[in-house]
Amino acid sequence: MKKERKVWAITSIVLWLLAPNQIIAQQDSLTVRQLQEVVVTATKFPKSQSETGKVLTIIDQDILRRSAGKDVAQLLNEQVGMAVSGSNSNIGKDKSVYLRGAKNEYTLILLDGVPLNDPSGISGGAYDLRLISLDQVERIEILKGSQSTLYGSDAIAGVINIITKKSEEKAAEFFGTLSYGNYNTRKGSAGVRGNNKYMGYNLSYSGLATDGISEAKENGTTPFDKDGASQHAFQTTVDIKPIASLSIRPFFRYSKFNGKYDGGAFADDMLNTYTATLINTGTQATYSMKKGAIHFQYAYDQTDRSYDGASTSENFITRSFLLITI
Repeated sequence: MKKERKVWAITSIVLWLLAPNQIIAQQDSLTVRQLQEVVVTATKFPKSQSETGKVLTIIDQDILRRSAGKDVAQLLNEQVGMAVSGSNSNIGKDKSVYLRGAKNEYTLILLDGVPLNDPSGISGGAYDLRLISLDQVERIEILKGSQSTLYGSDAIAGVINIITKKSEEKAAEFFGTLSYGNYNTRKGSAGVRGNNKYMGYNLSYSGLATDGISEAKENGTTPFDKDGASQHAFQTTVDIKPIASLSIRPFFRYSKFNGKYDGGAFADDMLNTYTATLINTGTQATYSMKKGAIHFQYAYDQTDRSYDGASTSENFITRSFLLITI
C-alpha cells in the first residue's frame, strides 16, 4: 500500500511539472512574430526600420494592391505630411509635390536609389511623376525631414525613393492587370518574371489612355474640348549572380506620356499638345563581404519634353553619373 502511494505522488509531480511546459510549447508554436521591415533610404544601406531613428513612411505591396486604380501622385497625396498639387485633377495635369510644406524642388525623388532630375519641367527641376507607372512599383519609401547630409541640397524637405519590381523566386511567372474607369479611362499591364540559381529577370509593360476632362473653366455656352492623355511604359531588369557574393543588375526603362492642355484658366485651345519621354538605364552591382558590402551604381537619365502649339519647345538631357559607395 505504501509503495502505491509513493508511485502516485511521483507521477503527479512529473505531470504537474510537464503540463505548463507543454502549454507554453503549444503557445510558442502558434505565436506570430512580426519581423521588422528592412528599409534602404534612411542610411543608403539595408537596415531594420526600428534602427533608423528617422521619420519614414513605407508604402508596401499590400497598399499598392489596393490602389490598382490610382497613379503615383494620387497615392503620395494620401500620405501624412504630403500634398501633391493636381493629383485629383485631370490625369494629364502636371503634378507638384509639397512635403511638409516645402517647395516642389526641395523634395528629392529617387528611382531604385538613383536620383531623378528634370530641368525641362516647370517646377524648378523637380521630377515629373506622370512618367512613372504605378504598375511597375514594388514599394515606396518616404523619408521626411532634411536629408541634405546624405542626398544633397535637393533633399531639404525629404526623399521619395520609388523601388521597382524585381524578379520572383519562381522560374517563370506571367502577370497582368486590366481596368476601366470614368471618362473612358483604360489601364492595363502585362509581363513575365522569374529566377533561377544564376539569373533573375523582369519584363513588364503598362499602358494608360483616357479622354480626360478640360482643366479650363467654361465661360460661355460652347463646351470646351476634353484634354486626354496616354502613357506607355516599359521596364526590363536582369539580376545576374555569377558568384554567391556578387550581384549585377543592369536595367532599362522607357516611358512616354502624351497629353493636351488648355490655353489658360478660362481659355480653351484644341491645338495645344505636349509629349514627354523618359529613358532610364544603367547598372547596379553589390559585392558582399563578411563586414560590409561594396555598392556600385551607374545610371543615365534622359528626359525629352516638347510643347506643340505653345511658344516653347524644349529638349533636355538630365544627367549621367557614376556613384560608388562602400
